[in-house]
Amino acid sequence: MAFGPAASGDRQAELRDELARRELPVLVLAQAVDSARLAGTERFDGVPTCVRVRHDGPDCWLEVESARWTGTRVSSGSLREMIEHHMRLSGVRFADFAWSEEPATLVVDGRELSGRRVRAGADWWATRVTDGELEISAVAFCWAEGITLRSLAGELPAPYSRKRTPTSTTEPPAGEPSGQPSGEDGGQASGEPYRALVDAALRTSLRQAEWLAEGGPVPELPADWRRLWQATVDRQAGLADQSPESARRAVQSMLGQLTALQREATWFRTDAALRERAITETLLYGSGLTESVPSRAAQEAWTRCEPSDSPDTRNHWIDHWHAWTLEHP
Repeated sequence: MAFGPAASGDRQAELRDELARRELPVLVLAQAVDSARLAGTERFDGVPTCVRVRHDGPDCWLEVESARWTGTRVSSGSLREMIEHHMRLSGVRFADFAWSEEPATLVVDGRELSGRRVRAGADWWATRVTDGELEISAVAFCWAEGITLRSLAGELPAPYSRKRTPTSTTEPPAGEPSGQPSGEDGGQASGEPYRALVDAALRTSLRQAEWLAEGGPVPELPADWRRLWQATVDRQAGLADQSPESARRAVQSMLGQLTALQREATWFRTDAALRERAITETLLYGSGLTESVPSRAAQEAWTRCEPSDSPDTRNHWIDHWHAWTLEHP
């Protein structure tokens, strides 16, 4: 599945024709057509499957989505997932809200369609109805529920400019396992830059996992992340006699493996001694200082895991780590 930004310029005419062939209407508020903005499209195998339109008001907003999944292997998520996604982007902790569900209707092109509505507290709601194979959803914050939609003919709305939210690293760093040092500024850590970078990555990754599960403020990297990252890449290039690009990939691989262990291996999160040994051996092996580490089979399995990321290679990798914990309790 591929996600695309809102169209602009000559691309608008092409997108309009594609949506028409797909019988995918661009739905807007009937009483506020001029405020509509094209928020984005979604594709599967190059075919448009979803189009979103955004309306903004003073301290409120509404997003309308029309989707047709016929002929694809995908479908939309639940209404709750739709609300949670927007609450995350807004830095709202959805785990603290009371959730409810009820029957609902939407008026679309003069017809009243029946469906369901999910609420989070008093201000967040999402409604979904179907019209044959067409799925129509609306998600809103502080917007009145009695909305009327109509299909937009002719030109598409102007593109919507979404405010950027903070993001984390590639395989986001992560948070702070129990018993692990927790300095907010990675640069304050002592010793090699490798360990300072790992600690910062694991802290941020854990925070991101909590953010995905519960919402709240978007996790941010330490203020000196870029400096720490570059210092580690430079050190890796010197130790392993690698080019800057090869060193960058090596550092990224080490962080990727350790953040993956934090997500997938309970012992890594709960056993401080095993976690410390796993970090040390991963850094020794990944930096090229030595291949003679007890976890060498797991380290080699990770190198096969990265390019394919198939369930089998992933399971093979985690099985090697499990065997390592039994051999080195």
